[in-house]
Parts: sequence; C-alpha cells; structure tokens
Amino acid sequence: DPNSAGYNDQKEHTLTGYGQLRFALDDLRYPVDGNVGLRLIRTEEHAFGHSSLTVTTPPAGVNGSVPDLAAFSTAQEFSNHYTNYLPSLNVRVKQGSDLQYRFGVSKGISRPGLDQLQAYQTMTMSPVVDTTTNTITGVTLSGSANGNPLLKPVQSVNEDVTAEWYPNKDSSLTLAVFNKRLKD
Repeated sequence: DPNSAGYNDQKEHTLTGYGQLRFALDDLRYPVDGNVGLRLIRTEEHAFGHSSLTVTTPPAGVNGSVPDLAAFSTAQEFSNHYTNYLPSLNVRVKQGSDLQYRFGVSKGISRPGLDQLQAYQTMTMSPVVDTTTNTITGVTLSGSANGNPLLKPVQSVNEDVTAEWYPNKDSSLTLAVFNKRLKD
C-alpha cells in the first residue's frame, strides 16, 4: 500500500550497447595490437515511497507554544534517468618474444544499491519542556531518510601501465602501475 509507512517500490530499466574495434600493426619494429571500445548505458529509475511527519503535542497545562504544523503521511514518487558513455582503450606493444608492455584506459560506473535508493523519510517534531517551570523552551526536529532515489552512479576513470617479462614458458615477472579517479 503506497500510503503505509515502510512502503518501498523501485523499478529500474537499463538499455545498453557495446561496440569494439580491434587493431594490429604487426609490421612495426615493435608490433602493436589492442582494441578500442565504447559502451553506452541508458538508465531509467522510478522509486515509490513514503514520507511522514509526526507532531507531538505539548502536555496540558504547559506554558508556551510550538509551531503549528500538521502531521501528515503521504506517498512519494521520484524519477531519475541518466546516460553514461564508457570508452575504453587497450594497447599492447611487443618487444621480442619475452617482453611486452600494456596500456589501458577506461571509464566505468558503479550504480547505487537498491537499499541506497529507497524513498522513505520520517520526521518528528516534539516540544522541549522545562519541567521546573512547566514551560516550553524549544522544539526538537528529527528525522531519518532511508536512501535517496536521486543518487547518481559513481564514475571512475581507470588507467594502468604494465610491463611483462617471460624469461621462460613457466614463469613471468610483471610490474603494474594503475590510477583510478572517482567522482559523484
């Protein structure tokens, strides 16, 4: 029931496509091969949830007043959509049969989990009463939000460089350096 506390209904629709081109330049002094690709992801999300405000009235006979807010409980609906273009490039350079170098750069995403996209908020307003003077001295406002249905995915740009040495067919020595930058 969309009007009940704790209601949480989420829908996600994803449309994706991927293209890749492979290349090889074998006639160079140091042969080069690799690929370049592009992934396109279109995401549409809808979240249906609940927001409520509970107002605690001051006890009878207490002096002072509180803001006049009406308690409510209502269904909420949110929509979020985004498109991600995720390119990638991978290159390998061969320096003889036992030594090669690799370079890769790509963009990636990590979507928020469904638990992070909940559309459920509760708020409470309560008077603060000084019991020695029987007077309202303030108001406490509190609440919680169990998620945010408008979160974006975390985006990353990934870069790595690797040197690989194969002294014989049973062993290898690899040195790799990478960098990852995150946003959102």
